[in-house]
Amino acid sequence: MPVIPVDRLSRTWLAASLLAILATGCREGGAEERWVSLARGVERAPDFPDPVWDVDADTTPFAPITLREDVDGAGMWAECRIQRSAWSLATLRSFDGIWVVERPLSSLGVPGDRIHQELRSGDREFRFLDSGLGKTELPRGTFIGVRSSLYLLLEPGEEPPAETTYSVYLYRGQPLEGAWQLSVGNYSGPGLSVWPGQELELEHDVPEDSVLLFATAGMIHLEADTEPVGDVVFRVSLEDSVLFEERRGPEELAHAVHHVVELPRERRAGARLKFEVEGRAAVTAFIDPRLAPREASPTGRPDLAIFLADTFRADNMRTYGSPVEITPALDAFAAESLVFERAWSPASWTLPSHASLMTALYPYQHGVVTRWSLLSQGAATLAERLSDAGYRTGAVTDSRYVSARFGLAQGFQWFDEAERDLADTLRGVRSFLDSGDGRPTFLFVHTFHVHEPYEVTDETRRELADRLEIPTGEHMEIADAARGAAARTPGEPSAIGELPEVRRFHDLYRGGVGDLDRGFAELLADLEERRYFDNGYLFFTSDHGEAFGEHGVIGHGNGVFEENVRIPLLLRGPGIEPRLDSRPASLVDLPRTVAELLDVGAHADWGGRSLLGADEDPGPVYAFICRPKPGDLENAKDGVARLEMARKTVAGMESGSLDLVPGYGEFDLARDPGETTESAPGAEDSSRFAEGVRELMQPVYSAGTATLTREHLQGLAAAGYLGDDEEP
Repeated sequence: MPVIPVDRLSRTWLAASLLAILATGCREGGAEERWVSLARGVERAPDFPDPVWDVDADTTPFAPITLREDVDGAGMWAECRIQRSAWSLATLRSFDGIWVVERPLSSLGVPGDRIHQELRSGDREFRFLDSGLGKTELPRGTFIGVRSSLYLLLEPGEEPPAETTYSVYLYRGQPLEGAWQLSVGNYSGPGLSVWPGQELELEHDVPEDSVLLFATAGMIHLEADTEPVGDVVFRVSLEDSVLFEERRGPEELAHAVHHVVELPRERRAGARLKFEVEGRAAVTAFIDPRLAPREASPTGRPDLAIFLADTFRADNMRTYGSPVEITPALDAFAAESLVFERAWSPASWTLPSHASLMTALYPYQHGVVTRWSLLSQGAATLAERLSDAGYRTGAVTDSRYVSARFGLAQGFQWFDEAERDLADTLRGVRSFLDSGDGRPTFLFVHTFHVHEPYEVTDETRRELADRLEIPTGEHMEIADAARGAAARTPGEPSAIGELPEVRRFHDLYRGGVGDLDRGFAELLADLEERRYFDNGYLFFTSDHGEAFGEHGVIGHGNGVFEENVRIPLLLRGPGIEPRLDSRPASLVDLPRTVAELLDVGAHADWGGRSLLGADEDPGPVYAFICRPKPGDLENAKDGVARLEMARKTVAGMESGSLDLVPGYGEFDLARDPGETTESAPGAEDSSRFAEGVRELMQPVYSAGTATLTREHLQGLAAAGYLGDDEEP
């Protein structure tokens, strides 16, 4: 195993090591760490033998497929040849000179700002155009990869070259915080990037009575009309003795499978562990490989889970004032929980809200405020803090904005993101819980099930038929009818919510809430069977709400009224008294609350407060509109809000300077929960409000810019976040 000088080890790594050693006590020969990540200390991916990925014409018409190493060593370029006969003229709008071929290799996004596809013919290189085909003008001599097709834009009458070489960049990972970090398929985190034709040998002390744990997964990168490329074989050996061998077919490879491998019971000093993969044309990995005690004694540290239902309004629940019962499981959970009655999201859409939950900072402090923001690697996240404290950290998310591509995987040893249904999300949760190694667990679960496009199962339609008018038909038609009716309605904005088209759209949304509730009931039953609540805590919350005409708009990201920023926040666990807490609370407060619950100590950079404190008036919380594009702030008179007990103040934010401008004024939520009657704040209060907001706009970290594939952009567009042609 490579030896890393102490001065290169991160403070994070050292803290985690010391905590693990202290937690396990002394053994013969001194203190010995019992939970060991085998990705720690790995500084490069293994070399390839020759030949590699020998894929011939019997498998794909685009053979041969070869690999070449990139100069930075973090990845490889997979290359194939495309003959002139494979291209055909595309029938696409009114453009001439657009040629199309089925894309022979799939492309993945990569960290950083770099091009990840190339197309060239001899000395001629076609420029990669990472945008859509809906532009009014398209530059010639460029190419675009869209889903399973590759488009080449030439001058009218020009034909593709006799042969072109198409290349895609395949990311192998990089050393970060003392361990090799990789992304493969849906998974991000520490691991060993071993591809077919490679082997990686590590020399490591193996404590007595240990087991080896890891997951295997990969991605096949052949596309078009290719035949199966054969099985992929994963193998692990100890001192040349094979301990593990698994054969996976191409259709199975993308799903991670967890493994527990028995090791010899006696201690092995300097043992040689070899990881190897056989097969063709795949990116494969041993994810989160680690040594763990065969029978770990409970540490006594409690487990923690956060279940976040994206776009879930607080008043979906009876607990928060719903006029109809659609969440029986969540309301029953609330009856056993600490319920924060006035909980707010710090922003009115997904990305900045999640960054705030993870960093305990308001949006302009962590800087993640636009559609393309990338959380700084220097940010101190909740997952990193718990990992430092010896926790096994995992996330199961529905991707899109809750993605490693936006920096939200920081600190997670297992980050599983995919666009999927709720049942698949719950399967991912069970898989992570089943693969425990004796350490206390932090699990973050995120689902987009309540987010547009709203989808409702037939079972829920039948169950809620007597309470809701859930429309049938295409989602876009129902949405367009609601938004069209809203646009045509003059007069009071509140009247929009009473329009039949808008009510039906709202009922479609609430049907999805009913589905979510059923899934949450399934999760609770699983946790109860595991006796999770004997020593574990569970939060249920959301990142923002959804408007249905209450103040003249539909959707989210467009205001800081209660329908957009009021969220449920429930906490159940040992020692938590079921009760109602009416003090203002925010997602920004979760990290410090967790730190107190788990007794791990808060990070110095964190804001917020612990919600477990006894202070009667904890001070205000804030919410920001965080328009996805900075220029959208102009004339936004509801740009920022402050909640101080039941008094809410709303003001505008001026584009560019982000100074406060006159806005709606103050609302008394105790008397006016619908925010229909405002009053003008006094001069002293306005000054105090402005001072507090300006303080929260001082950056603590500088956000970067995320690099996205066209496929990821299309996923965001499908969720309504941007148009098909929009790009950073």
